[in-house]
Amino acid sequence: MLEVCAKENENTGPIAFGLFQRRCESFFAFIAARGAAKLGVAGIDWAQRWLAAVPENPAAIIDFSAGIDPKADVGQRYLRNKGGAFVGNLHYAETCIEWSNAQ
Repeated sequence: MLEVCAKENENTGPIAFGLFQRRCESFFAFIAARGAAKLGVAGIDWAQRWLAAVPENPAAIIDFSAGIDPKADVGQRYLRNKGGAFVGNLHYAETCIEWSNAQ
């Protein structure tokens, strides 16, 4: 995820990385929410609520932008924590992105 963020985004500062991280985490929650229930996946309850509201239509579009917006109401976010599941790793992420950009 860090490497993709560094390659895809000109701005890899903490705010930009946080948004990228929340997109990745929420997308993974959607993937994990399909099929049998999985425990321990950040945002899984949020994703299951969204998927339950979408008909079985492969062309359905899910706009989950409010879910990843740290300024959104807590009830709309995929996690209560505004920083995502791995906010504690932000310093590590910044270091990795800097290293990746230097390569």
